Formats: sequence, C-alpha cells, structure tokens
Amino acid sequence: MHYLAQEMKNALDSRPLGVDCGEVKPPPAPYGQKELPGAKMLILYKKLLDASVREGEKVQAANRDLEEAKQKEKEARERLAKARKPDAKREDKLSAQEKTKEKSQEKPEQKPKDDPIAKAYEEQKVFQEKERKKIAEVYKQQKEKQAEFEDLSINLRAAQKQINESNSRKIEATNQLNRYDQMSDQLVANPAQVGKLDQALTQRGN
Repeated sequence: MHYLAQEMKNALDSRPLGVDCGEVKPPPAPYGQKELPGAKMLILYKKLLDASVREGEKVQAANRDLEEAKQKEKEARERLAKARKPDAKREDKLSAQEKTKEKSQEKPEQKPKDDPIAKAYEEQKVFQEKERKKIAEVYKQQKEKQAEFEDLSINLRAAQKQINESNSRKIEATNQLNRYDQMSDQLVANPAQVGKLDQALTQRGN
C-alpha cells in the first residue's frame, strides 16, 4: 500500500516510476480541453492520497485485531463448552475422598454395650456429620464451577466486544475510503470544485 502510494506521488510530481506504465494516453475530458487549476488539484490529490493511506492502515489494523479477537472467541467458547461437560475424573476423585472419609468415620467412640440410647445418639451424630460434609462438598464444587464459568464467560464477552469494536473501526475506515473515492470522482468530473473539496477534506481533519 505504501509502495503504491509513493508511486502515485511520483506520478503526480512527474518523477520516474518503478514500473513501466507503457504508452501514455491522452487524459479524458475535461482534462486537455481547458485550463485546469493544476497546482491546487495536485495538492488536493496528494491530500486525498495521504488520507486514503491512513484509512487503509486503519482497515489493516482492524483486520488484524478482528482475526485475533475471533481466535480468542473460538478458544473461549471451546473452554466454556469443555467446562460444562461433567468431569468424570474429578467425580471419581471426590467419590474416593468421600469413601475414605466414611471409612475413617465408621468407628465412632465406643460406648458401653448396655447403653443403647448413647449408642443410637453417637450413630446419629456420625450420620449427621457425614451428611453435613457431603452438603458442604457439593456447595464447594458448585462455587468453584460457578467461578470457573464466570471467568470463562468474561473472556468470551471480552473477545466478542473486541470483535464488535474491530468491525466498527473497519466499517468506519471503509466508509471514509469510499467518501475519498467519491471526492476524487467529483474532482475528475468538475475540477472547478477543487477549492470546495479541499475545504471539505480539511474539515474531516485530514
């Protein structure tokens, strides 16, 4: 893009080009048919060229950001889908841990054999403690899973936001390029508008 822009500037300044353009054809109407504001037109063409290069760079940058954001979104979706699948290994591990805990709790403190009430009370305490730990473990798993989902969702939303922003920048730069193309066509159709077009280009901050 920069090479072509420089070649265009060389052509505008009547300097040698890096490519062979062949036989020069007569310019189309109204060029060659009447005197044109050459110096002003040359300045405006250069301004349009520089402005177009800047917008072209914005399009290129937006395209790079867009590809990067799409890859991030893809990876985030894959990780989120993977996180939603049941983790068999994790469940087996937790089951093994629970069994180990149960075995360690299967031997409550021995009470006199002739005290059935105390024995029933101790058994009830052991049962309640096992249930409490199971419930606590479930809550812990849910909390960890929820935190994992939240982190992955944040990454996904960030990638989607980057995609939207990159698309917006690309569309804006492309629209600006189209406006510059229209200005060039207007200049070719009516060179007398050079002053008006130059003012419009300056107002756009270029």
